This record gives sequence, C-alpha cells and structure tokens, in this order.
Amino acid sequence: AHKSLERAQRLAGAYHIVEQKDALILHTFGVHPELQRRGYGQSFISFYRNKAVQLGCHVLRLDTLITNQKSQAMYTKLGFSRAGQTEADVDNNGTLYTLVGFEKAV
Repeated sequence: AHKSLERAQRLAGAYHIVEQKDALILHTFGVHPELQRRGYGQSFISFYRNKAVQLGCHVLRLDTLITNQKSQAMYTKLGFSRAGQTEADVDNNGTLYTLVGFEKAV
C-alpha cells in the first residue's frame, strides 16, 4: 500500500510496503528534502521493523537508487546488509533506474 508521512500538515515523505511470505519489503521510501537529517528516516525504519514483527515477518528488505549514497549509509548504519542490485522503472515512464537492495533479519 502506498502511504505518506505527514508532519504538521506537511508531507514529510512517502513509502510503499509489500508483504511477501516471511519478508516485509519497503519500496520507494523517501523523506522530503527540506525535512531530511531530522531523524524521520530512522524513525520510519523503526516503525517498519515493528510492523514486520507484528506481521510475523523474519526479514526486512528495502531498496534505494544506486546514486543515493546517504540512504545507503543510513541503512548500513542501521544494520542492513547490501543484497544486490536490479534495474526497475520506478516511476512508470519507461526509464530504468539501478536500485541497490538491502536486507536485515528481524
């Protein structure tokens, strides 16, 4: 389901979560550039982990653009391991982007 994070009537970010067997997968997660580096990303990852536990999932998976070094560093800092990369048309316009996948056991 596509969702948004709102803070003081302002869109703070957006995400798309997919439940798949024993894994919870987070696609297209982002925090508004003006609100980055304020802890929203880490707070959401904590929410995401708790949601996985509630659903009985044993693995968290997520991806980010290969060019997004800040997100990759945050995911590594939070204990995620790099799990490969793929190409995907993330905005459905025919353009393929390279995504780096990460995962972490719950």
